[in-house]
Amino acid sequence: MPFRHLLDDGVFSAEQVMAMGQAYEAVRQKLHDRGQPAVVNEVIARRIIELAKREALTGHELAERALASFGLAGER
Repeated sequence: MPFRHLLDDGVFSAEQVMAMGQAYEAVRQKLHDRGQPAVVNEVIARRIIELAKREALTGHELAERALASFGLAGER
């Protein structure tokens, strides 16, 4: 996972890490990622981690909330 270095060891279960990875990839796909600068990917990752720390969410829920935080909620 490209952002594993941002995770605090032992804070998240394996299932949570998997959900965050799914959310990360979904958000990048939604943003039509074609080689975004590393800082953009880090902002996405940090936002997903922040959301996951607050409550247990599925990958889909994490992605939707991350997109909403960027002003992209509900866009298909």
